[in-house]
Amino acid sequence: PIAQDGVNLLKIVHDLSLEDNVIFSHGRYGSSGWSDIAMNILYNIADVQVTASSTEGLCLPALHSMSIGIPIIAPNCSAFTELIGEDKLDSLSTKNRGILVNIESWQMTQNEDFRALVNEHDLSEKMKRLYTNEKERIMLGDSCFKFSKQFTWNNCVNKWNDLFMTIYK
Repeated sequence: PIAQDGVNLLKIVHDLSLEDNVIFSHGRYGSSGWSDIAMNILYNIADVQVTASSTEGLCLPALHSMSIGIPIIAPNCSAFTELIGEDKLDSLSTKNRGILVNIESWQMTQNEDFRALVNEHDLSEKMKRLYTNEKERIMLGDSCFKFSKQFTWNNCVNKWNDLFMTIYK
């Protein structure tokens, strides 16, 4: 929740008196060191996984949620565009696994990387949309579950093995 070049989320949560409503599942502060059992419970009681992450690689938390049929709301950037697979023409497409949030702006970090800042209004609207639409949540969750099946250890190891065999022939 605290980064050297980011926003102090702990302070924001405190300033808004949200301590009883916000949980940080990892990191050096607060709830650090949660067990796998506790994390499993948190994932399984969720209806939707929401992230406003400014940049991601593969995003394992999104895949964890998908593996139990939890749809994702995430920024329209980085790995999220591929993981979520939102079809802009048909919001109820069976290819979708969540909803992408519009990017408000891009910010340069101290390392001269860029990170995406989500449009807060769009994020809140899309959270409300999934909160109030159980049919869409279920449809997206089913799609998530099916999509996540490809990310087994054996599949991933085999893909790496194929890549290395191609490179080192």
